[in-house]
Amino acid sequence: MEGNDDELKKQINWCVMQLIMGLKHKKPNSKQVKESNRVLKILTSNKTPLVKKRQVMRLTFGDYRAKIQKEDERLDKETMKLLQSTKIVIASPDMLKKGSSLRKTRSVSSLESSINQLKISTPANFTFNFDIEGC
Repeated sequence: MEGNDDELKKQINWCVMQLIMGLKHKKPNSKQVKESNRVLKILTSNKTPLVKKRQVMRLTFGDYRAKIQKEDERLDKETMKLLQSTKIVIASPDMLKKGSSLRKTRSVSSLESSINQLKISTPANFTFNFDIEGC
């Protein structure tokens, strides 16, 4: 039974993430925003019955299980590509005795492409807001 609960949580989390990403990255109109917020409220509520959550997920995303499986397969393929492109160096005992350190190097372009694939955004001007004078 725990496997089913974990699978359901994974499905609900996937649907919630799809809704959030749709609100952030697309330009929805007010009707779409209202509908997305309504669906988010239903999916994140602890009081909503599971049957209703599944019904809302089916109506909103269609065959969400197949979509989740496709995304998992795509991520597995990308992970395998990254693992295959990474070189693994086994440290010899001589290297360890000398106290040298090992470092994995990657080209800058491959790191930038990895970051772009993950769509990680970093703020341009980040500063801490500490009040040093008040201490």
